[in-house]
Amino acid sequence: MEVKLSNETNSDIETASKEMGLSKEEIVVRALKLYLSNLKEYLDLKEEIYTWEEATTEDFSNWDKENLKNE
Repeated sequence: MEVKLSNETNSDIETASKEMGLSKEEIVVRALKLYLSNLKEYLDLKEEIYTWEEATTEDFSNWDKENLKNE
C-alpha cells in the first residue's frame, strides 16, 4: 500500500526519526499501531456509553433488584 503524505507530515516523520534514532518506516509503523490501538479503545468506550444512554429506568431498577437483594 502506498500513501501520499503532506510535506509537513514528512517533515514531522523525518524529525521524529532523527530524534528517536529510528527509521522513518519504523516511526510510521509505530504511529499507526498506536493510533489503531487508541481507535479500538475509543470505539469500545463509545459503544459502552451508547449502551448506558439507551438503558431505561426499568433496566436500572431490574439491575438494582438483582444485584442489591443480598445487601
